Amino acid sequence: ENWFIDASAPRTVMGELVDYGYLWWPVYDGNEESRREWSGAFMAAGLFGQYIYVHPKEKVVIAVWSAQSKPMDGEVVDECAFFNAIVRNLSH
Repeated sequence: ENWFIDASAPRTVMGELVDYGYLWWPVYDGNEESRREWSGAFMAAGLFGQYIYVHPKEKVVIAVWSAQSKPMDGEVVDECAFFNAIVRNLSH
């Protein structure tokens, strides 16, 4: 019953607290500086641009099966803002 909360809760990994629960990342509203407002969603992110975004409250799941030719090392992609914008527009 608490799987959604546990899957998106911070965990201690190798002695450090990180926003990473059960291999899922919590998704926050806002930019990096103010990222403390949890949207209620979480996602899995693959090295080559694959994503699974889950927003239980809004009953939305988005799967992106990309196949980039190389890892996104160093690239800044704000996929959270993109997925949150989809959810906001679906509810209108």
